[in-house]
Amino acid sequence: MSERLHRILIDTDPGLGYRIADVDDGLALFFTLNSPEFLIEGITTVYGNTKVNIGYKLARYYLKLLNRKDIPLFKGSASRHDFGNPNPAVEFLIQTIKDNPGEIILITLGPLTNIATAVRLYPEFLENIKEIIIMGGTLTPITFFSALFKGLDRRFYNKIKIKPMVTEFNFNNDPIATKEIIEARTLTPRYECGLEICTQMVINKAHIQKIKSNNTPISEFIASQVLYWLNLWRLNGYGGFFPFDTFCPIYKLKPNWFNSAKLSLAVDTEKLPGKLNILPIKRNNQDHRINYISSFKKEDYKEEFLDFLCTRLK
Repeated sequence: MSERLHRILIDTDPGLGYRIADVDDGLALFFTLNSPEFLIEGITTVYGNTKVNIGYKLARYYLKLLNRKDIPLFKGSASRHDFGNPNPAVEFLIQTIKDNPGEIILITLGPLTNIATAVRLYPEFLENIKEIIIMGGTLTPITFFSALFKGLDRRFYNKIKIKPMVTEFNFNNDPIATKEIIEARTLTPRYECGLEICTQMVINKAHIQKIKSNNTPISEFIASQVLYWLNLWRLNGYGGFFPFDTFCPIYKLKPNWFNSAKLSLAVDTEKLPGKLNILPIKRNNQDHRINYISSFKKEDYKEEFLDFLCTRLK
């Protein structure tokens, strides 16, 4: 096996192809499937963007479209209430890591219910992973749609009281599972792509045209299925949508593009479920630290990011 290949497992809640769901998981999957640097050992699905049955069917369709039926696909947790209960996805994750200790990179793109359940059932799970890359969380309150209301009467604007998000979708969906993974004591490297980095890039109409110009069944499918989401997000004043989950596989291939900080984080499960809080880093708690991806090192890398993404979505 070539040394350049990254052996990966992907846990995801895909929505691309389902009209009212976010499309970023699907884009991340297609990017990864089209990247020769990755050897995908399997894909597991979880609830989130869509119900788990829908996400599973969408992922199965992606693999069929790419003629990649060789990649194992398993359905996982249907809600946060499944935390701790075995299912085909969790069993597959555990067995794959048991059979390949220290060799597999885990990329998580949805709520962490499957992953925390795997840890609960097999406590050595995290220790036996090569590394884990997580899309989730935010340290900075973010408001997405305030631009919608700029032209409105100030009295109405004040009345609706737009509040910034202090938690992120994936972490908020299962804060207890999130706490299990984020606060775990492990020396396995953990990398987290939070909203701070994931909202620094926008996919707009020009990027969709570039993807479509690849003129393949994949690019045609992607271009047609993102239009609803693109038009919805153009209303927020950004001119497009954020490709959140695509940051995880791209970070793995281009880590030199990004700045990160080693942080010790705590997860709120009661007052603001899923909210992250930074803890002081003590000399003896190196196994609590997470590499939090915060920004691009250079402005030039932002354009390279989008070129890289659009070129691989073919």
